[in-house]
Amino acid sequence: MIPENIEDIFLSDGLYKSYLIESNDDVTSIISNIYMNLIKLDCHCTQCGRDSTYISAQNQGSRTYSLNWLENQRVFMRHFYCSRVIEHKMYFIFLVTDNRLIKVGQYPSIADLTSPKFKKYLKVLNKLDYHELSKAIGLASHGIGIGSFVYLRRIFEKLIFDAYEQFKSNIGVNEDEFFKSRMNDKIFILQEYLPRFLAENRGIYSILSKGIHELSEDECLELFPVMLISIELILDEKLEALERTNKIKSASKSISNILSKFGEGSNF
Repeated sequence: MIPENIEDIFLSDGLYKSYLIESNDDVTSIISNIYMNLIKLDCHCTQCGRDSTYISAQNQGSRTYSLNWLENQRVFMRHFYCSRVIEHKMYFIFLVTDNRLIKVGQYPSIADLTSPKFKKYLKVLNKLDYHELSKAIGLASHGIGIGSFVYLRRIFEKLIFDAYEQFKSNIGVNEDEFFKSRMNDKIFILQEYLPRFLAENRGIYSILSKGIHELSEDECLELFPVMLISIELILDEKLEALERTNKIKSASKSISNILSKFGEGSNF
């Protein structure tokens, strides 16, 4: 079934993501929403280095189509131009075959389009962890679902282990006991010191592990957007906590400087 949010096909789906075409309604959806209509996409322009709106080039016409349109293998391309600089373009290539719509090409890649969005997390991730987050996104964009889960799980584990190193003197659990514990137990031990979303959704780790050991590439790719958003939410909480801590430090320092300048007993 063709998704209602057509933007996801262009900006979220990795290469070789396919959709079963079961009826004339699906054909109509493909033709009207993907093949023919004027489309606008809000995303990062890799050449401008800024967020922008991309507008599709001229539509493809207004013929009447049916399932017969799918009898022969068909390839079509949509290209978009940046509303800031018309020479900055994006290209998407689709194949229609065996009653399936398949995304077979894209430039720039999803990883290129989304990586600037994640640079803010360098404040709470070291360079290696950030590289692994980028790697997960890149693998998923090229249809490698299981590999992408490996990197997301490594990031998840690192968040747990870093929290333990930071707060182990507070929790009273020695290293040997902690590292022998199951992940659910580790999260329970650390729940007071972890981002709330992580502590309340510890099943994320089970899903990532199941993806690595049991699920197919396609199943992992289907679940990848939810897993990525989950990691983002966890990192967003850490980022908010860091920014609040930095604001408190800055404000406290400023207040101390003011009091030093005018004297603590001064009346303003």
